[in-house]
Amino acid sequence: MSFGSGMKRPLLALWLLLPFGAIVCAVAPVHALSATAPALADTPRPSASQTAPAAEATRSAEPWSRYFAKGDPVLHRGGPGLPGRIFGEETADGPGERLRAFSWAWRYRAVTYELHYANSRDLARAAYGLALHSGDIEPRMTLSRLSAVAQSYHYSMEQVCAWLNDAFAGRFKALSQEELVLVGFLIQDGALRVENGRFVPAGLITHILAAAPGKRRDFAESLEHERLHVFWNQSVLFRNAAGQRWRALSESESARVREEFAPYAADEARLIEEWAIREAEAGRLSPEEAERQ
Repeated sequence: MSFGSGMKRPLLALWLLLPFGAIVCAVAPVHALSATAPALADTPRPSASQTAPAAEATRSAEPWSRYFAKGDPVLHRGGPGLPGRIFGEETADGPGERLRAFSWAWRYRAVTYELHYANSRDLARAAYGLALHSGDIEPRMTLSRLSAVAQSYHYSMEQVCAWLNDAFAGRFKALSQEELVLVGFLIQDGALRVENGRFVPAGLITHILAAAPGKRRDFAESLEHERLHVFWNQSVLFRNAAGQRWRALSESESARVREEFAPYAADEARLIEEWAIREAEAGRLSPEEAERQ
């Protein structure tokens, strides 16, 4: 299961071991903010001379620093141009496989905060509230159930900020320990900052994605899927190429695609996006080639 976001709407990319249309978007219930959540102290802006997304000036002091060392061990922390973290031990996918994938400077790597997990449980625990807030899962989807099936996600940083601002304003459920750890990393690495009591995107980073190995897809497949969603959001040339291919489909081909992507029938743009991502995964549509033309 993958979950995620588009530019202005949820862009579900959460691979499930459930029927394709089993998840229905819904608004999560509102809960009071936990008294254990840290206060929102403003974080300093980076100076004009600081171009690295993880600039020291964006690092938050207390209260966030107490969360940095908690949770699963960080195997690797990215540097300039490679924002993100690798969690846990190396997996059976092969020694160094996640580090090589993390370090690859693909087209939009510098603007994408990548989280590479060793298992789906840790991925889900850090993103459960975000998925609920974005409407990608129903409130009846428990954390334990999500932990068993989640493999990847993609969101814009604006969606992350909307979730955090609602949570800290008491309009949404309190953050868990694992979610607070993630927020600490995002602030420490210069992806977010607190300004006038609100979370706002910081620096160059505009997307966040996560991937983990799972039963339905391996780590590399889940990572590719979420990177393609970033490509879709960032590249008008990729979207144009997909649109041309879509309009060239015969009536019967279009009907078959609509049947296959029936859960998105009410949203034509979303349907085309999910179809285009599948075409790219199958090698029938190349975002890189679209950008070279």
